[in-house]
Amino acid sequence: MRLKGKLFSFDLDNTLNFGDPPGPVTPRMLKQLRRKGYYIGGASGKGIKYQRQKWLVAGVRPDFILVKSRAKEWQKAKQFKAGSFIHVGDDEKDERYATRAGFRFVSARDFVKILKHRMKSSSLPTGCD
Repeated sequence: MRLKGKLFSFDLDNTLNFGDPPGPVTPRMLKQLRRKGYYIGGASGKGIKYQRQKWLVAGVRPDFILVKSRAKEWQKAKQFKAGSFIHVGDDEKDERYATRAGFRFVSARDFVKILKHRMKSSSLPTGCD
């Protein structure tokens, strides 16, 4: 049985526009993903409380928050009933942590291009499947 849901984890700094420095992914984009039925959450090098506060101040309730350098925390995110696990980040460190945990990596800039192009349809393109 193929699970249809997708789970997206997001780095904070240089990825989310409420990071420091801000990145290209906006709260509106995160809310669009949630409306599509996808799981969304944070995976940053910052502490869990700090990340959760940033998300909530931005007006977005994450399904999970993890510290990306802690391998066991990535496995907690994998407990969600998702068919695809995707990490959106800005650098090689993000890609390394994500791929080690079995997540597909998409750069923040590519993610925004994909999302802007495809949110009008019911599916995401190759790279976010």
